[in-house]
Amino acid sequence: MLRLRGYRHGVPGAKVGSGVQLGGPGTYALGAGAVVRQDARAWVGPGATLTVGPNANLGIRNIINVAAGLTIGAHTELSWDVQISDTDFHDIAHSDGVQRPRTAPVVIGEHVLVGARAMILKGVTIGDGAIVGAGAVVASDVPPPMRSWPATRLVSSVVPTTGSERVDHARRGPYAGVPARA
Repeated sequence: MLRLRGYRHGVPGAKVGSGVQLGGPGTYALGAGAVVRQDARAWVGPGATLTVGPNANLGIRNIINVAAGLTIGAHTELSWDVQISDTDFHDIAHSDGVQRPRTAPVVIGEHVLVGARAMILKGVTIGDGAIVGAGAVVASDVPPPMRSWPATRLVSSVVPTTGSERVDHARRGPYAGVPARA
């Protein structure tokens, strides 16, 4: 990876790996120290903007499609084969015939970790410090600092409280709300 490649792609200060494809008529705004790893592909449509914060890392073979807008916060890490799209690419109608919006912006906060082969769909906001597990399909918002796993229900949610105490909100039964062991 070379900063020269970043400059050649019109994003000085960013590192762009070999085989990276940045296409479309939209705007790319990559922060200083941002890294786009090998063979990642991004397409940004007319009037849309892909914003990547300082020191954020887009992983190997990531596929990103932006029709409305995508913001990736500072120090966020996308693992390999992650897909992000803010569009359905076609119209979808409710049963009563009302059309759903085709596009909706995606916002990924700061210090977020997105695991391998996760998919992030249109209109999602992922809060600061959140962790998205490998293989997850994120179709709704993930508040900070939540964990989203590829299961049908939330497996664990550890929320910091006072001091070093943590509470596991996903516990059920007689131990619900009991502080978890550190």
